[in-house]
This record gives sequence, structure tokens and C-alpha cells, in this order.
Amino acid sequence: LIQLRADKVIHPRESAEDSVKAVVTFNARAGWLNFCHNGVLAAFNFRDEPQHVPIPEGEWNLVLRSDSAATLPTEAMPGETTFIYIGG
Repeated sequence: LIQLRADKVIHPRESAEDSVKAVVTFNARAGWLNFCHNGVLAAFNFRDEPQHVPIPEGEWNLVLRSDSAATLPTEAMPGETTFIYIGG
């Protein structure tokens, strides 16, 4: 994950000021959270069961996931997993 972040190139539409602002969205009742910073998105499903976790609009490429599933991508995130995307 650290290497992924180090390799991330700032999009031309992002200013230096934008690159320091993180955007966090969540739904505590549903049990999900998104953390987006400079074109890297971490999506968390805190529930025990699979669910759809909404991600921001844009073209996102799933590059890492915390479960051992071999198939990528997936419509619903498995329970208690984290997905890492690059894009925006």
C-alpha cells in the first residue's frame, strides 16, 4: 500500500491544495466507510455480510483487496473487507 501511494501520480486536475485534502464518507448504520485521498480510495465494509459499498463517481480500478478471493472485481464487498482503488 505504501508503494502504491508512492507510485501514484497527481492528476492534472488536482492542485497541490487538493492533494492534501482527504474526503471521508460513511454510513455508520450500514457499516461502511470510504477514505479518498489524491486518487487513492480505500473502501471498508465493517459488516459481517457482503454488501454494496458506494464509491465516488469516476473511473476506479480495484488494485488491492483484503480477502483472498481470486476474482476481481466484485459487485458486493464481502463482509469485513477492505478494497483499495486507484483512479478518480
